Amino acid sequence: MNNTDRWHLMEQAERFADGRLDEAEAAALDVRLKEDAEARRVFAAALHQHAELEFDKSLTRELMAAPKAARSMLWRY
Repeated sequence: MNNTDRWHLMEQAERFADGRLDEAEAAALDVRLKEDAEARRVFAAALHQHAELEFDKSLTRELMAAPKAARSMLWRY
């Protein structure tokens, strides 16, 4: 798999995670993932990264929503 293929697959993973793949794209992706072990690894890594970034955004929102006194206590530890 070349870098262009890898970037395209990572973009598809992001669009998949956000629910933006249409039926034809999802079907083609499904076939590719069934047939290509390297594509499965790249796709899984991209989804894992997406999940980590979403978790980080969620945690940041929670910390910013906390009262200022609570935020300052969190950062002392």
